[in-house]
Amino acid sequence: MKKISFFALVFIFLAACSSQTAPEAQKAVKTSKDATPHKAYSNLKRREVNLPAGKTHNFRCQQGGGFSLQFADGSRETAKLQFMGQTHNLKRQANFEPAIYSDGNIALFATEKSILLGREYSAEILASACTNQ
Repeated sequence: MKKISFFALVFIFLAACSSQTAPEAQKAVKTSKDATPHKAYSNLKRREVNLPAGKTHNFRCQQGGGFSLQFADGSRETAKLQFMGQTHNLKRQANFEPAIYSDGNIALFATEKSILLGREYSAEILASACTNQ
């Protein structure tokens, strides 16, 4: 009896899933150009790094190392990073939180309280818990 009821449930499930034909199912799905942003995302604001532009800011990190950072202008869309004897020209990425700047090699993640440096597209952390001195 248990086998019969199991097969009956499977049959009912399959029948319910196949009730729409493929063209009807395609019409039911909205394309990305027709989709509107969810209301919850409309109130999000980009995380801004509250450091004056044009000035070099020195950061010290939890591990003892450090780096310097300078924003080119008030828009804070580009930044120059001096880290381990190398200069990196970072560009702001389109996101909300945290603020992310990268050059394809190094990525800088800035929250309200600290900055983290890491390799882009990697789990490798180069410097963490860095604060402005």
